[in-house]
Amino acid sequence: ADKIRDLPVEGGWSQSRQRGASTKATDAVEGEKARRCSQILVATSGVANELRDALSKAKADFGAMAEAMSLCEVTSAKKGDVGWLDGKDVVDDATEALLPLTARLELMGKPLKPGDVSVVQSHLGYHVIKIDDIMRDLSLVTKKRKNAIDKGITLEEACAGKTYAMVTMGCQMNAADSERLEGG
Repeated sequence: ADKIRDLPVEGGWSQSRQRGASTKATDAVEGEKARRCSQILVATSGVANELRDALSKAKADFGAMAEAMSLCEVTSAKKGDVGWLDGKDVVDDATEALLPLTARLELMGKPLKPGDVSVVQSHLGYHVIKIDDIMRDLSLVTKKRKNAIDKGITLEEACAGKTYAMVTMGCQMNAADSERLEGG
């Protein structure tokens, strides 16, 4: 799949997308800081693929399957929970025994979203990984407007008479958030 909208939509991912949002699958990975994952470690690729298919279609409970089938004693005791993983090319002793660096980098390179299930291989076996959550870098990036700068227009003058809408995607705002948006 070379576009996000071509990827599977299991796990509650909405098929609708906001106007102006990128549809490139590679852009789904950009801006990600970390992913919260759960895993089931198995010995063969056949079992891993069967588990992936069953879990992708929500035919099985991931936590129950991890407790029953995972070869990893640490994560099976926690219903498969691995915790937060990042895509840094650094060996982390805490996660190396659970998900080795090569498998972690392969996983972080895939354009996955919460609810997706993927399989990666390492020297430990086959890791059936479920993406529980994604942490993104939400730093504000602004572009300088050449025409406004050349004409010496201030931000207030450029925005005069224009209205903007902010989509919060279900998040609640409080008074402090509103004041920050107004510049107070």
